[in-house]
Amino acid sequence: MTVAEDFVLAMSDADGDAVERLVDPDVVLVLGLHQVEGAAAVRRMAEEVAPLEMRIECRSVEEDAGVTVVHGRRVQRWRETGELAHEDAVDVTCHYGPDGRIVRAELRAGA
Repeated sequence: MTVAEDFVLAMSDADGDAVERLVDPDVVLVLGLHQVEGAAAVRRMAEEVAPLEMRIECRSVEEDAGVTVVHGRRVQRWRETGELAHEDAVDVTCHYGPDGRIVRAELRAGA
């Protein structure tokens, strides 16, 4: 499994410890038009309890020159009932620093 896949799984599992181990202290996470900066902020986001539970199911992975793209399916369910709220294709693109940790991750609509 790649670092990018581990990151997607850690975010889906709300595992702040794992997220923080996988990212650079100065990581930038881009979510559409918004971005979160710093490992502590990304950890808080991973651990946040929201009305919607989000999981990204990894479908395929592409690696090229220090960049990994995880193609997946984002599934959002209402935490209270488990009812499906939304499902769509997403791509998570991860860029790595010299130590192999993620310095930038971008979540975008997929094909």
